Amino acid sequence: MKRTLLLFAFAFFVISMFGQNEVTFKANVSRGSVLLGNGIEVLFTLEGAKGANFIPPIFEHFTVISGPNVRTMVQINNGKTKQSTVYAYYVQPNDTGLFYIEPASIEVENISLLPLFWQ
Repeated sequence: MKRTLLLFAFAFFVISMFGQNEVTFKANVSRGSVLLGNGIEVLFTLEGAKGANFIPPIFEHFTVISGPNVRTMVQINNGKTKQSTVYAYYVQPNDTGLFYIEPASIEVENISLLPLFWQ
């Protein structure tokens, strides 16, 4: 009986380890270059966890036309839960040139995350 209980506990532990979602925080832009007067969409996507205290970037050389627009998705499929939150901005450059958009940050379980990469 004790051995069966121990085996059950071990199996539950292994299954729960594989069931955990990987947490990612990504940043994407709709295009790499834009004409003056046109805009781009900047997306910050958190997957696999619920975030708090989102701190947006400073859009120093841009005018924010819209944002932050927050989209949240929760999907439950065969008992597995996936969730993601997208913070979207639509920005327009103020001048011509090469500009850098600073990263945003978000907290997950009291740990501050920066975006993994830009696409």
